[in-house]
Parts: sequence; C-alpha cells; structure tokens
Amino acid sequence: TKDVLLSILSNPQNLDRLKELDLDKSTNLSVISNVNSLRKIFQTWENNKTNNDENFWQDFFKLNSWVIAQVFSYPVVLFKDKAYVGGKTLDNKEGNIIDFIYKNRFTENVLLIEIKTPTAPLLGGGYRGGVYGWNSDVSGAISQLLNYKHEIQENSKSLVSEAQHFFVFDPHCMLIVGNAEKELSSSDRKKSFSLLRNYSKNISV
Repeated sequence: TKDVLLSILSNPQNLDRLKELDLDKSTNLSVISNVNSLRKIFQTWENNKTNNDENFWQDFFKLNSWVIAQVFSYPVVLFKDKAYVGGKTLDNKEGNIIDFIYKNRFTENVLLIEIKTPTAPLLGGGYRGGVYGWNSDVSGAISQLLNYKHEIQENSKSLVSEAQHFFVFDPHCMLIVGNAEKELSSSDRKKSFSLLRNYSKNISV
C-alpha cells in the first residue's frame, strides 16, 4: 500500500491506481488518511473540470492548501489568501490582491500563487512548424504575477508586522491554470507547453 501511495504522489497520472488499494487490510492509519484525502481531491477534480467559477477554486485550494504545498521540495504553509501586496493610489484605490501567499517554514521567505480556472485555455493558435504560444489569458496572468512580485518587493517593509512576519527574497511565483489532460492532445502541443513552461524561469506554470 505504501509503494502504491508513493507512486501516486510522484506521478499524478497514477491516480487511477487509488482504486486498487484495499484500505481495510491496511494497518497504517496515516496511509489510509493520505489515500482518502487524495481520493477526495481527485473526485472534486473529476466533478469540476468544467467549473469556471474562480471563487470555487479559491475556496478549494484554501481548504486543501496541502495540495499546493506538495509541489515544493521544501516545507511550506499557507500564509495568507487574497493578500494585498501593494499598488494602491493616493486615494486608496487599485490595490493589487494576489490569490495566495505561502511561506517557507524555515526561511520565512514567501511564495506567490495565482490561480485561474480549469477552463482557461493554456495555448493560443498554432504557428508554422507546429508550435504554439501561450494563450492571451495565460500571458496576462504571468504579467500579473510579475507585477505582484514587483509590488511585494517594493512594499515589503510596510507590509511586514509582528503578527505577520515574512521575508521577500526574490520570491518564487506559481500560476495554476487550465486542464493539461484535455488541452495537451498532441505531441506538438505537449512540446510547446513544455518549452514555454521551462523557459518561464521566474514563474512555474
């Protein structure tokens, strides 16, 4: 059972193997808990692949913050959701609000997370040679994240307090968007997506 669970965690494509587990025969309660949590997450995804309500996904990731935490190779915790990072005008308008800020448990350095819905297209129209660029919504979200990063770096001194202490050391950014299973339907699209994602050094997509 442990081997199957580790296989699932290392490769999301193995989620179907959850059905193979016989939890009644397992004596490891932590394994049972982890598998049941994965099952619930997977079922939510299956039932909401076409859900374009961004508030739904905001609430989902807030309630299941550990899902995002699994992406990082070091321990992180949800620090703040719908967080103000700066950018207000003199009349206190137009502030920049990011979906989530996570924090490294050890260094207290922040990580910036922006989410879009699974219905948001990842890639735009094709070019000659079977190559694709980012969809305009993804390009816009990347620019938005870079602006959030700039704002929190510029305003970190005024944002930090004794109650909410953190550091801003070249914070990592992540954009959660789209449905790769649906959209990466050909080798050309998979190739373009991989190249674009690997080229985006400042933001993980």
